[in-house]
Amino acid sequence: MFTEFKPQDTIVNKLDIANAQLTISTTAQANASGIWAFIANSTTSSYLYKPDNSSNSSTTVSSSASFRHHANYFFGTNTFIPDSYSPTLQRTTIRVIQVGRPVLDEGFYKNSITAVINIGSVASITAKDIANRSSEGSPFGFTASLVDGSNTGDKIGTVFYDHGVVVLHGGSGSSSAVTLSTSGFAINSTVNANEIRLAQFKFQSRNILKRSIFFCRGFNYEYNYTTNPTSRNSDGTILNSLSSNPTTFVTTVGLYNKDGVLLAIGKLSQAKKKSFSEEIIIKASVDL
Repeated sequence: MFTEFKPQDTIVNKLDIANAQLTISTTAQANASGIWAFIANSTTSSYLYKPDNSSNSSTTVSSSASFRHHANYFFGTNTFIPDSYSPTLQRTTIRVIQVGRPVLDEGFYKNSITAVINIGSVASITAKDIANRSSEGSPFGFTASLVDGSNTGDKIGTVFYDHGVVVLHGGSGSSSAVTLSTSGFAINSTVNANEIRLAQFKFQSRNILKRSIFFCRGFNYEYNYTTNPTSRNSDGTILNSLSSNPTTFVTTVGLYNKDGVLLAIGKLSQAKKKSFSEEIIIKASVDL
């Protein structure tokens, strides 16, 4: 068992993994997954509805308070949010899709979102996210533009990957109704005239694994004698028949902390020969 490691012998990588795609198209699915879709306005005194707004059950969160929260937190403004398509315009109505942390893991996976938005009997938009690589490390985290899939130049919203939030705050032509209309917003495949509904929402969540790689070295003079008790005399010395030209086969690696506590253990795919004339280096990977 190798028990000593030096910091310079360790490599740490981060693995960015996409989880299975989740598809939401009904209020029941939204409830089960902790996904909300709601409208917020800077001045209205009404309250946000629960995800199943068909039951007409409201929360105690005011629409204006939610708007100011999103404006301040994500855009650094207060009473308005810049239009996503024409930033010089100021919008006071937004629609928000919010995913709960248990489902979200580390956030949305880049370029994995599809949102089908029905605008009454006027239009249906299939939107998708286009990641903004330059946003990584910014104060607002990794972001993307949510665009009309049939016209990628029509930016209808912003995706905040790390937070699991999509804010709809703009658009050109028929898609501008997403911002201009003050009708409600919920996850439901049925849409009536003058209503805006999120008919379907697909995404993959993001899982970040930390992988530590340790290179374990056994010098020529180390680990050459078996630890099997039957190979020793009663006084603890190695049997003469095993001491003249010892050879061992390494099958297991143990990773210990500085106090000698075993933290991880791994088996080799096949035993490796070890003797006084041979050294051995084993690469051990641990995912956290």
